Amino acid sequence: MIEVPGVGAGDVFDAMSRARLVRRWGHLRGDDRPVALRVASDEAQAPVREWLDREVSYQAGANRSRVLKQLRNAESFSAAFAELSALSLLREELDCDVVLEAELDGQTPDLVVRSRENGGDQFIAEVWTRTIPADIVKREQNWLLLSKAVGRIPIPVQLDLHVAGTAELRPPGDAERKRIVQDLRRWLGSGARHPRARVTSCGLTFEVVGATRARASLLPISVVRTIDRDRIVDAIEAKVVKYRKVAASRGLPLVVIVSAQARTGLTRDVVEEVLRGKNVLVFDFDLRTLGRMTSAPRTLRKSAAPPAFDATLSAVAFLDVRAGYDAHISVWPINGASRPLTSLTNSRRVEVRELPRSR
Repeated sequence: MIEVPGVGAGDVFDAMSRARLVRRWGHLRGDDRPVALRVASDEAQAPVREWLDREVSYQAGANRSRVLKQLRNAESFSAAFAELSALSLLREELDCDVVLEAELDGQTPDLVVRSRENGGDQFIAEVWTRTIPADIVKREQNWLLLSKAVGRIPIPVQLDLHVAGTAELRPPGDAERKRIVQDLRRWLGSGARHPRARVTSCGLTFEVVGATRARASLLPISVVRTIDRDRIVDAIEAKVVKYRKVAASRGLPLVVIVSAQARTGLTRDVVEEVLRGKNVLVFDFDLRTLGRMTSAPRTLRKSAAPPAFDATLSAVAFLDVRAGYDAHISVWPINGASRPLTSLTNSRRVEVRELPRSR
């Protein structure tokens, strides 16, 4: 266990905040539960909770209140967790002070790294976390609501969705879900329970694939996630545009740290491929993913040239948050940057990687 001096147990996830998470998300199981709920309630996550308590104790006033609010919200947890992971890593590996949302020229970048010797600013870091898009979260929640409703049918049968061709599956709304359960209850009650028996309701075809002990059950359904080169480059450029002026006026290197929620398809290798100029399109799916992968058009560039960032950008990094206290960061210094990043070097939790120089 991690020793947390001067911090009471449960400062971040107190009884009230845990109760709110359980009330909203407690019906989910396993990896379907939001990360915030898993960290707040799982016994195995106790070291993470203790580390969070310690990190939050270092914040004061408005910063502390803001971080607590973000960590206690399932939708904003991953981004706040990544910021704290980056802050903790930089503080420990560089033996420096790292200020969260320090005001510089009227702006508040995520992290400002400062020397402990003279208090001088060393560089600015902005963190972008790729989270699961809200529309995908909503669709998966609606599939789970359908599974929960089917589970109330008192007939011991295992059902799956049958997909023909490349049909795009959309989860039903409230009225459709009610109609589907009525149709399934009537159909199964008529004795149609033999393997491969099928019925269609509200555009969805259900197939009998086995038996259960007491009640009907619908096999889990997940939605594919995608990430591509343009989305990554656009996110980095948006950070640079926002903070290049303050970086230039202060004469500081600017670093954009990329992080990712699990199952978004974004990894360190993907970021490196993008920085090297590759056309990248990633699909993240599993055995529970049904139907057409995507219906959105994608445009691939004819050339494989690396992205041309503004010279204000000194480095791009990828943060592997892991459990927070053991996060690891990979850093790619940008060739030709107006203010090279020199303070980050290879260490136990920092890896500096090289990019090819432009010809």
